Amino acid sequence: MDGESTAAVTAVGDGGGGDGGRGEAGMSQEVMEEERKHLKQIANSFLHYKPYVMRRVERLQRDYSSLPSAHRDMLPLYPSLLLSGICSLWRQWRGTSDFVQTIVSCAAGMFENSNFERDGGEGVAPALDFHVEKVKTTIKQFYRDWSSEGAAERDMCYKPIIDDIIRLFPPDKIPSGEVSILVPGAGLGRLAYEIARRGYSCQGNEFSMHMLFGSHFILNCVSQPSSHTIHPWVTQFSNMMSYEDQTAPVAVPDVNPRALPQLGLFSMTAGDFLDVYRTPDSWDCVACSFFIDTAHNIIQYLESIYHILRPGGYWINMGPLLYHYADIPGEFSLELSWDDVLRIARDEIGFDILVTCSFLLDTGQHNNRSMCATKHEYRRGEVFPVPHTDPRILIQMTTNVYVPQLPGNRETPHPLSTRCVNSERAHQNTPHPLPHGRYNITQFAESKFSTL
Repeated sequence: MDGESTAAVTAVGDGGGGDGGRGEAGMSQEVMEEERKHLKQIANSFLHYKPYVMRRVERLQRDYSSLPSAHRDMLPLYPSLLLSGICSLWRQWRGTSDFVQTIVSCAAGMFENSNFERDGGEGVAPALDFHVEKVKTTIKQFYRDWSSEGAAERDMCYKPIIDDIIRLFPPDKIPSGEVSILVPGAGLGRLAYEIARRGYSCQGNEFSMHMLFGSHFILNCVSQPSSHTIHPWVTQFSNMMSYEDQTAPVAVPDVNPRALPQLGLFSMTAGDFLDVYRTPDSWDCVACSFFIDTAHNIIQYLESIYHILRPGGYWINMGPLLYHYADIPGEFSLELSWDDVLRIARDEIGFDILVTCSFLLDTGQHNNRSMCATKHEYRRGEVFPVPHTDPRILIQMTTNVYVPQLPGNRETPHPLSTRCVNSERAHQNTPHPLPHGRYNITQFAESKFSTL
């Protein structure tokens, strides 16, 4: 029977989802103030979405006005189309702006030190455009994770993971509530939610505070399907088939996020994966969807995943190697080939490779009406049975080979798609958006948080 779970906030432990870390009482005033300022900066970037959109629209007007008169004569209908588009953008912006302001209001009090709304925003500089770009990414992620229009993309990148979890931990043979599953790089929490909805004890972990604001809102403050309308493509001016496509509305969420079975636990953690999860032998499964290439040093991720898995546990990995720090000046980035990643996982760390498979499909988080889409090649491999008693087991589903277009035959058993939620980390100027990693574990699926 479905129900609504109680949410809670506890201090971050050193792994395993426990509460053994220091809470706000254990922090210095300097650290608390640093974290508070960071949260205010995140909130500020959401609240600057309106001027960001309007600056973009004003630029369109200026650019048209600066055209040679001969070129303007070639576009007799363009002024009316543009003005009509601007009016439409303004109307659509109002809906999306109300949405992002609601996210900020919901986030006030999300953590023990997140009193940015009560502070009134003092001490926070105007939001930079690259911070607002992260708000745009978050809104687009709502489309992919929490709309009916994004269902096809979710089936591509989440369903294969869920299918493997059910196959490895069949509910008719293993009490699903006793199976602990970790989803690092959880974004807006849909994959973790879907795993928990099937009765497993699941915890998502996310690095980006923009995504954490969004996931807290959708999981804790929303209980009715289609209760909000967004316009995720309103700032996307390239590859438009028509102006109507650009301003198309999208209803979110497609389900009631608070409707979960009373079988397992569902929670989210804020912070760097390597900082939060250190307790050995604490998870039955680690499910990664387009996550491991967010590392500065991918070997650290492999070692940490092996360390926190119980003997006989499973690491299910999906995604390419689009190393997020590869082209960021001053950032360390270890960029290994997939062959080397597999070799290190198997020969140096100790994983047993159960299966590798990959396919060719569209990538995610893009407008279905757009003229442009990216595609990845995924190759299917052989299945090698491995006893459950062996140390740790890797199920790998994808590689990072890129091709320009799809072939005519797309008959694939496990279609996959690219997850772009963490791509914003490439623009991060600091190595950690959560100062010192001292944030809280937040258990979602209720309208409010309570402090244990």
